[in-house]
Amino acid sequence: MKQIDAFVDSVYLNVGGNLKEIQELKAEMKGHLLEAVHELKLEGNSEQEAIELAIERFGGEQEMRSILTQLFQVQKTFAKWVLYCSVAFLILSLSIFGYV
Repeated sequence: MKQIDAFVDSVYLNVGGNLKEIQELKAEMKGHLLEAVHELKLEGNSEQEAIELAIERFGGEQEMRSILTQLFQVQKTFAKWVLYCSVAFLILSLSIFGYV
């Protein structure tokens, strides 16, 4: 199923983020696509038709890439927010308990 591998690789092309997390997401996406292909073949579609339908139903390459980029951007923003809040809390705690 080289076509599915190529689709998954193209979706995650230039997506920034944790490499381990990206590999897990790629494996999960590939698993879902393979499952969809299997079900479509059971419905009577040829392998090529099943692959094309599964990819089409999953969403286009550009759409998926856009969603993933947004997801990782939100994750980075949240991580920065947590870091800033933690530093602020540390400074506040040190200033309050430093005078005691």
